[in-house]
Amino acid sequence: MKNLLVVVFVVFLASEVDAQKMRKWADCTGNVEIAGDLIARDDDSIVLQTRDKKLYIVEIDDLCDADKEYLDSEAAAATDKHSFQLRNGMKIEGTVVGYGKREVTYRARSNKVVVNDRSFQNLPEVYQKLAMAIANEFGKQNLKTEKELSDWLRKQSKRKTTFEVEGVMLEMANGDQYGFPFFVFNASERTGLENGYRKWEQAEADPKYQKHN
Repeated sequence: MKNLLVVVFVVFLASEVDAQKMRKWADCTGNVEIAGDLIARDDDSIVLQTRDKKLYIVEIDDLCDADKEYLDSEAAAATDKHSFQLRNGMKIEGTVVGYGKREVTYRARSNKVVVNDRSFQNLPEVYQKLAMAIANEFGKQNLKTEKELSDWLRKQSKRKTTFEVEGVMLEMANGDQYGFPFFVFNASERTGLENGYRKWEQAEADPKYQKHN
């Protein structure tokens, strides 16, 4: 775990997932269907990951009755992973596999915003929300749109700003791993995870640990 970083915008170390084993989710009309793994959920929406590693936010009210019943079933809840509570009420099932930190840099270029050399507009919706949340958390802002983010960046030195984000790497039930900043968790979860991170830092700095890695 020595060089493990919290990757905010990139899914990595992801295992190949057989689409045949993925649940097929359908909307209430039956006209829209998507095969994906359930990654996270709250009372209003779910996050699905498809085989090509794309993430989709789906409103529960838009799902067909069978999928709604599945979400309430024991099968959907059956997992040996810990259920992490986010501060927005969403729950994520996962196992801690590492900690780390990474710089996240925002730049205003012409008429667009770039986050770590990736266009904000080209980021998946889930990561756009996360990028905005990071800017609001560390920049003490209440930005809601890319334009507001761009206008704020233009007021910064050299039209850019960088935040150092600490977080945790969680392994999902399907074996894929995602990085999550500490601030997205609720207070009790965040305290426990940050305590684990400090212990991890101490172990990383221990010469005895270094010799075995």
